[in-house]
Amino acid sequence: MPAQVLSAVVLEAYKKISLVALLLHGEPFTLPKYTPESVSRHLPNIAVGYSELAKAFSTFKAEELDKTVTKYRADFEKVKKKYSVHSKNA
Repeated sequence: MPAQVLSAVVLEAYKKISLVALLLHGEPFTLPKYTPESVSRHLPNIAVGYSELAKAFSTFKAEELDKTVTKYRADFEKVKKKYSVHSKNA
């Protein structure tokens, strides 16, 4: 059953699928049509760094991608640290 409300699990899954879609398909991930409006409306706004990264990636302009990565670097670093194999949280 799809998520009915936005949760931390849904947010983390969205971040990961966004990156995987860019790497695997070379295009941004789109939420399925059956995704509840309460999730689809808020998810891209909460994971704004990942949404912006997908938009920049789809322009095929290195400058745009670099600008976006630089702008949201702190967010990406937090996630990197959180899931690092060498993390003390692991």
